[in-house]
Amino acid sequence: MLSWTDDPFQVMALFNVVMIVAGFFLDSASAIIVLSPLLQPIAAQVGVDPVHFGVITLINFSVGMITPPVGLNLFVAMAISKMSLQEVFKACLPLIGLMLLALIIITYVPWLSTWLPSLIY
Repeated sequence: MLSWTDDPFQVMALFNVVMIVAGFFLDSASAIIVLSPLLQPIAAQVGVDPVHFGVITLINFSVGMITPPVGLNLFVAMAISKMSLQEVFKACLPLIGLMLLALIIITYVPWLSTWLPSLIY
């Protein structure tokens, strides 16, 4: 990945794409176990704070939990609401859009996710 670019903004954009696509097909725990050890050293090389990387990872996989084809939270919402998958997904589209907007903001404004831990440590 670093052979393509060493710009932190582009690397984080690539990370977001990889993690969102992985979130489409894997549950969060599995995806974190598989991808975090692979992507975190790259993030550290381009200067991304580990706490910031962790927050971005969790938000990416949260989006994956409400998107088909494996979005487990969609199936829980289907069971609770007794609606079809299409109806539940259509109702979740505004939420997915807001989560993607928040992901972009948090990815490119790192102090939003690091200011509180910096006060503690």
